[in-house]
Amino acid sequence: ILFRSNLPTQLFKRVQPGQLTVACALLFRGLTKEQVYEQLSKTGLDSLPRGTPLRIEPSDVVWLIEKLEQNLTEDSVQSMRASIFEKQFMNGRANLLFELLYATKNDNAIKSARKRAAEIRERWSSDEHDSIPSLLSGNDVVDARVPAGPRVRELLENLRDEQLEGRVLTR
Repeated sequence: ILFRSNLPTQLFKRVQPGQLTVACALLFRGLTKEQVYEQLSKTGLDSLPRGTPLRIEPSDVVWLIEKLEQNLTEDSVQSMRASIFEKQFMNGRANLLFELLYATKNDNAIKSARKRAAEIRERWSSDEHDSIPSLLSGNDVVDARVPAGPRVRELLENLRDEQLEGRVLTR
């Protein structure tokens, strides 16, 4: 109701992208995916124009709640499979996850994640906004006479782990 009122937009100009999403993740922790979507729909925050700092993507809130449930620690960040680490800390949602870790004062996990991401990026001469290209595609694996199916995905994930860890460097 607060957000659907006619409050001056100046009240919200200080909200940075992602901050409201993180706040909702913290507030909605414990709710089911359906309940999160329902609550956000009631506020109207999910229907604001894209690119505004107040717009919230329900899928981002659900994703952050899943990360809260992981109880990320310095050790868990360091021992995480490289391909999983990349999906969580080196993708388009990484900034949201870092905001969540800041909000929960998880400084050790933040430091560990930033260090590991920097090491991976340095190994591949990649900057923060570039993705690291995969060495092989699913088609490459199938062309090598591996039958299409779950085994292809497993092989690609294992290769990605080895690539990101620096044990496989070339195609």
